[in-house]
Amino acid sequence: GSLITEGEHIFIDKHSDLWKDAMQLFFDKIYTLQEEYKCNSIVLRDFSVADEEMDTYFVDNGFFRISLPENNIVDNSEWKGRDGYYGSLSKRSQQHFREDVRKHENKFSVTIETDCSEENLDSWYELYLNVKNNNLALNTFTLPRKFFRNILSTGNWEVLSLTVKTEFDFIGLSKPVAVVFCCKMNGTYLPVIMGLDYRYNQTYKTYKQALYQLVMRGAELGCSKTNLGFSASIEK
Repeated sequence: GSLITEGEHIFIDKHSDLWKDAMQLFFDKIYTLQEEYKCNSIVLRDFSVADEEMDTYFVDNGFFRISLPENNIVDNSEWKGRDGYYGSLSKRSQQHFREDVRKHENKFSVTIETDCSEENLDSWYELYLNVKNNNLALNTFTLPRKFFRNILSTGNWEVLSLTVKTEFDFIGLSKPVAVVFCCKMNGTYLPVIMGLDYRYNQTYKTYKQALYQLVMRGAELGCSKTNLGFSASIEK
């Protein structure tokens, strides 16, 4: 399992008298897997509808309920083009956009990758680990390196990569400073995993630039919405 997915994951026919028996078989299996893999926690998510009976049943089986951070979704149907996107923002958001995004947009080269060399994968994985080790709002286990190679072989994944142009690169890195692994599915653009070089973030607002480029990419692909995921809601 992993926590990279969004949306409901468990489907139960509660009209059946056997639904609790079925759930008990499910619990027995995941407890066995927990023991086998030496996991210290089990996470079941996301439940969008309040269900007191289900809540009680989970508590009786040793679980407790927590609220996830707010999910952030951009509706691409409400605007068209970069000017249309800017016009859709509130006055305050337009100010932040001018100061933190538009001001630095010309400093980045943006590319889309659909496959990867081992050298690129090394660089991307290092950036992913930076974010994984820094993001305590959603503290998960470390995804293996081969995961990133495998998802790019499926056809509906791509990597949005941001590199600081040479004349603005005060470190001289000549490597991507932000990468986002994105999935295109059912008319939705899903940026799922991000990697960042935090040394550039304060000066060039790299994180916000990546978010903006993701929204533009989703619109370019004709997706009806771009799902920016959980946490960091103020920036998003």
